[in-house]
Amino acid sequence: MALPTGRARAVLAGVVAVLAVGAAGGVGVLGVSTLDTVRTEQAARDAVAAVLDLTPKLLDFDYRTIDADVVRAKSVTTGEYWAQNALTETLKPAVVEMQATTTTVVRAAGVADAQPDRVVVLVFVNQTTTGKNLSAPRVDSRVARVTAARVEDRWLLAGFEPL
Repeated sequence: MALPTGRARAVLAGVVAVLAVGAAGGVGVLGVSTLDTVRTEQAARDAVAAVLDLTPKLLDFDYRTIDADVVRAKSVTTGEYWAQNALTETLKPAVVEMQATTTTVVRAAGVADAQPDRVVVLVFVNQTTTGKNLSAPRVDSRVARVTAARVEDRWLLAGFEPL
């Protein structure tokens, strides 16, 4: 077999160069895609851990400590979510009047959608409520869609939607 000469050698060198550039670009895209996947997977793990911790802090209350409970709930939510959903004016008087307490336990959680800075988690919660109008503690089991958002260096609750 004869070695390529002149023009054929130049064409072959051009093809090899194009393939090398294409391969390098493909590796770069693959590397960025892999890095984004790793970040998203880490975000999902971190957000689920945060949701497990923060959901009871949002939902638990006791008529004897309602003011502190409201401060705690506000501290685990984004400002936008709190502004749209804070029911302190209506909830607080009712809680005190009924001498109500609610304790929340997250039984299970799973990622429904994940981005590096925003993760949607489905949670299964049990809430036990007591109050002067209840003859025995009432246990409610619920499913909710919880949105967690990364705000600076921590995760906060940006949405809570019972399903």
